[in-house]
Order: sequence, then C-alpha cells, then structure tokens
Amino acid sequence: MKFVILLCCVAAVACMDAQDFSIDRSFLANFGYGTDCMGNKTLGTYSMCDKRCDQLHPPSNCPDVEYYGCNCKDGYIPVDKTFSRCVKPKDCP
Repeated sequence: MKFVILLCCVAAVACMDAQDFSIDRSFLANFGYGTDCMGNKTLGTYSMCDKRCDQLHPPSNCPDVEYYGCNCKDGYIPVDKTFSRCVKPKDCP
C-alpha cells in the first residue's frame, strides 16, 4: 500500500512538472487579442501603473494588477495608456 501511495505521489509530481503554464498565442488570437507586436513592442505582462510619457511619475497607490498583451520592449515606454506606441523616454512628445 505504501508503494502505491509513493508511486501516485511521484506520478503527480511528474505531471505537474510537465505542465506548461505559458499562454498559448492561439488562445489569445481566438479571443481577438493581437499577438504580433510590431515596432518597439513585445508580448508579455504590463501594468497600467508603469511609467508612460503621460505619467512619468506613476502613483504609489496603484493596484497590483498585471495585464498580458503587447507592451513596450526594455528601454521604451508607452506614449499613453493605450500602449499603441512605444518610445524612448527622451523622445516623449
């Protein structure tokens, strides 16, 4: 009986280790979310409280919420809250 329980535990750990929790691009595409990020953008997580051209000093009391989609690459920030265009901070309009 102990052997069966041990075998079940090993199988459960092996299954959990094999899981891939990354978001599949086809899942996003099926719901109308774009996954082909152009220009200075990349697919990943972002927060509405991140630094932007129209918000150079984000509020300190921001909710801890992250979104998944096209966001700015490292070294770039969004021009505004639409995240439609990313620029280097020195190039903010």
